[in-house]
Amino acid sequence: MPKRFESQAYSPEATRLMKDAFEEAWLKVKIVEQDADLTRQLLASAIIDQVNAGVQDRDKIVAAAVATLAVARNVSR
Repeated sequence: MPKRFESQAYSPEATRLMKDAFEEAWLKVKIVEQDADLTRQLLASAIIDQVNAGVQDRDKIVAAAVATLAVARNVSR
């Protein structure tokens, strides 16, 4: 789990939401082993952005994180 979620900047509920969303998003993406760290960072950042924006629906957070990753992959090609 990304250590950024443990920063004490978020309530326990928000931290649990971020962790759950990350786990679900991670299961949805296909990664190449050498891209695993970058993928984790991108997903975590997108999840934090959603929580900071006030989104509390896990499905919406996951969808946004996966979409962010898809855009990043297309841009890097």
